[in-house]
Amino acid sequence: MITNGIHGTTYHFFPGDLSDKLDSSVVEVGVNQIMSGNNAVHLFTGAMPDADELYAYDKVSTLLEDFEDNLVLSIGEADDDKFEINATYDKAAKERVLKKWPVNAKTYAAKSIGLIQWGVVVLAGITAVDSKDYMLFTDAIGTWDDPEVIIMLDKLLITKLDEEVEFKDFTYAASDVLAIDAVVGASPVTITFDEDSVYVGSSEINIGITTGTIGALDGRNATVTYTQVGAENGDVVTLVVSSDIAKLDLSTLNPNGLDVGDIILVNFAGTQAYKIVE
Repeated sequence: MITNGIHGTTYHFFPGDLSDKLDSSVVEVGVNQIMSGNNAVHLFTGAMPDADELYAYDKVSTLLEDFEDNLVLSIGEADDDKFEINATYDKAAKERVLKKWPVNAKTYAAKSIGLIQWGVVVLAGITAVDSKDYMLFTDAIGTWDDPEVIIMLDKLLITKLDEEVEFKDFTYAASDVLAIDAVVGASPVTITFDEDSVYVGSSEINIGITTGTIGALDGRNATVTYTQVGAENGDVVTLVVSSDIAKLDLSTLNPNGLDVGDIILVNFAGTQAYKIVE
């Protein structure tokens, strides 16, 4: 499934036997179940393919073959890297949560270069249908300080092979929403850079952020990772968004201003965009 724009009752998405999705015991009591086995997370560069293309895959092995050149990280494949997923349904909160367990940050070597933009979570412990793998596709990938994403990393932009990337967590949460309450025609967040403010020596960059239909801008935070050319890791700053043009002041991080090769990566509400200074 693709974790975007879901509404309905979240206990329908349930580990184990799916033959009776309306099992009253699940609805009345809730559930807390550990899913063990070959759980995995695979992360890729490039834009996430359309739903029809992703839904055509029955096996994750075929997906990995077709996107081999875009594969950056694979988590959970080695014997010493396996993890469980804790699946819960909270009746009071009407919320389903799938969460990696234990939550332990681990470092991996990047297999390809580029911006990590989408991934697939392979779920074990769910009764298979026609021997198909259970896969969750998502482009809600962000850095450690972004609470609105499903997959959290310490960096998204990979500039060299074998670069170290720290994987922190996978959490999928969904709350029950009646169809009548669902947003119709929702539009995504957009992030743009004011080209006139991005130049060598500049310390103040104008970033355009529009929220589409997700709600008001004022008071919300964007996470910005500024990586100077040649640096192994970037500096993470929080940018308070108070209008459709947010001003990023980098003077304290680099008094000399931008240099050729510097990278600015912005995360806001699960959407990311980056700019490399030329």
